[in-house]
Amino acid sequence: MIGPAINLAARLERLARELGRSIITSAVFAGICGERLTPLGSYALRDISTVQPAFGLPEENVAAGNKSHAATIGHIEARPALS
Repeated sequence: MIGPAINLAARLERLARELGRSIITSAVFAGICGERLTPLGSYALRDISTVQPAFGLPEENVAAGNKSHAATIGHIEARPALS
């Protein structure tokens, strides 16, 4: 499978690992899932043309230390977007 949604899902999966979270969702999913999610900031992800807001599970805020930092993961560049 290929396409923009699959590409975004792969980038968010790697970002989740870097931030020490079990799951990170897109803004679209966060808006329709019906659960309360925590905004984690916006990230510039490789091969994604626009900055992407990321959301996570609120119960992971303490465990993950609410990390938000620049990181390079393999070939994926994930860094908080400038506001």
